[in-house]
Amino acid sequence: MGDYTRLSDDELLARTKDEPEAFGELYERHVRSVLGFLRHEGLATQDALDVTAEVFAAAFIDDPRAYVQPTLELTYEDGSTRVLRGP
Repeated sequence: MGDYTRLSDDELLARTKDEPEAFGELYERHVRSVLGFLRHEGLATQDALDVTAEVFAAAFIDDPRAYVQPTLELTYEDGSTRVLRGP
């Protein structure tokens, strides 16, 4: 364990495989802004929490889609879709 507060996001991601605690710092840095963005876009609280969890899970397992998709497409149970664009 170390002081991760001085590391860049890229450095934190690089260390996550061997030091999972590094991901905690990344999460703390960005969770509020991701959740806030999704709520601002109109998602219900629980839906926004679910999507936020998926975003961070994808980043944690190093899923390339977590980094290269500039938009998020949501598909609702009724079959309708909505595309969210990042800030």
